Amino acid sequence: MKTFSFEQKLRMTFFAFSLRMVLMGVEFAVIFPSVWLYLKIFNADYWYLGLVLSAYNMIGIISTLLVGHLADSTGQIRFMGFLWNIAEIAGNLIYALHFHVAFPLIGRMISGFGEGYISAMWGEIARITTEEQRTRYFAILKGANLLGTAIGPALNLFLKEFDFYIGHWHIDFRTSSGFFMGIVWIAVTIVMLGMVFDLSAELQKAGKLKQFQKTGRLDIDEKGGSIEDSGVKNPGGEDEEVKNEDGGIKGSEDGGVKEPERSEEGQAVGEETKDWEDTTDDGTSEKQGGNVEAKQSQGGDERTETEEQKGETEMTKDLTEHKDTKSETEVVVKSVEEDEPEEPRGTFKTAMLDMFTKFEVNVLVYLFFFMYVTHTCLQGITPLFAELMLKWDETKISIVYTAWGIEIMFVLIIIWIVAPYVADRVILIWAVFGGTLASVSLVVLTYSEPESMLCYYSFLTTIFLGGIGIAITVVVGRSLISKHTSPENQCLVHAILTSLNRMAGLTGPIFGSSLYTNKIVMGYLIGGMQFIGLVLLLIVYKKL
Repeated sequence: MKTFSFEQKLRMTFFAFSLRMVLMGVEFAVIFPSVWLYLKIFNADYWYLGLVLSAYNMIGIISTLLVGHLADSTGQIRFMGFLWNIAEIAGNLIYALHFHVAFPLIGRMISGFGEGYISAMWGEIARITTEEQRTRYFAILKGANLLGTAIGPALNLFLKEFDFYIGHWHIDFRTSSGFFMGIVWIAVTIVMLGMVFDLSAELQKAGKLKQFQKTGRLDIDEKGGSIEDSGVKNPGGEDEEVKNEDGGIKGSEDGGVKEPERSEEGQAVGEETKDWEDTTDDGTSEKQGGNVEAKQSQGGDERTETEEQKGETEMTKDLTEHKDTKSETEVVVKSVEEDEPEEPRGTFKTAMLDMFTKFEVNVLVYLFFFMYVTHTCLQGITPLFAELMLKWDETKISIVYTAWGIEIMFVLIIIWIVAPYVADRVILIWAVFGGTLASVSLVVLTYSEPESMLCYYSFLTTIFLGGIGIAITVVVGRSLISKHTSPENQCLVHAILTSLNRMAGLTGPIFGSSLYTNKIVMGYLIGGMQFIGLVLLLIVYKKL
């Protein structure tokens, strides 16, 4: 069986996660337009429509927290993906059963439970990327989800042509969306089983999780060897001779010592011998010459010993330098290993404390939540402004939503490009500033006369700046929160963020529609929330 490198596993896992995000966007786009047409079969009331529409998000809030806890505590991302995909398959197929009015509601509830796996994806990517990489990865994930929502409406043109029976089960334009998504989820489940790996658990088991999060590599030795390599490698290669500073001693590749040309000490001994021979007669000279030869021999031994000592000193110096280099590496590795958690990971209490005991994280959560409330509020009231104040028809309103989606996709592409070069906090402050200007434009819109040029331009400005604000905040804000919280709690942290996201998605439309008759009050409330967020961000800017 073929084994994959860690980098290959990371790419495969990220591709599978992105594919799942695309499919979640597709499901949203194909299910929602057909819900009311489907429920008309049962003569359902409007309140039941609202219940079916909200069931997905309500159950999703609970499921994301459960998934986050299990993913942090077990690390079994692949197996959990299989189980939660089964929920998506079952939920969509049950939704398509037209035999009882309860089936659409039950189906959306089960599908919402499967949607909770999103927290495991965000958390796992946060754990297996460096801080420099994370924003780009998050931008791709969010972009994949938006791509799915863009593909979905086109699929509706294909699904409305469905009209066949499986026994007594009628698959037509009302039930085809659930049936089609159930089949697609089966295919995606098979893909994820083959491409998703438990990467953070693998690194944790090897004791290299912290190291990889800091360096992005499994081997942090920059001198050409692995961190476990204890051999001495010369910078110039194995055949390079180590030369002493005075040029007299040369160490060979096998550690031996080559004979020097002539040392100063040897020269002094030779001169002393010559003087001794000149002051004696022939016989004495020979005898004393023999003594001198002995002395020379002794001096040669001393020279050899001195040379050997110098050679040993030189090699000891090289070894010491290598040990210093190696010790620095060992210190990094040791510090990385000491950061490994000793206590069980992934409790809801530790995740909550990790997030909400830090002022800068609270500010980021505030921005994340209220920026999304503003966005969903604008999404909810845009048809009202367009129809009642600008007298636009459904075609123009559809164009506005399409352009809005394209704008957000374009902003995400820009984030992906500039993220390696611009700090996250700089990108975020521009997003919040844009969101604040959008709220100012909304206030102007509430004061403008219907069908006036001021109404027209303030409406488009609000939509444009609001799109920039939400696109950046949902990616960069999430990335910054992950960087200021413990890696051991990432899945639960992102589960909490996703739950807040879902609550904001429910709150925004209710807030906007209920206050539409008091547009000025609504405008000032949204503007006030945005301004408070900008001030808080400026306060904690240096800590981010």
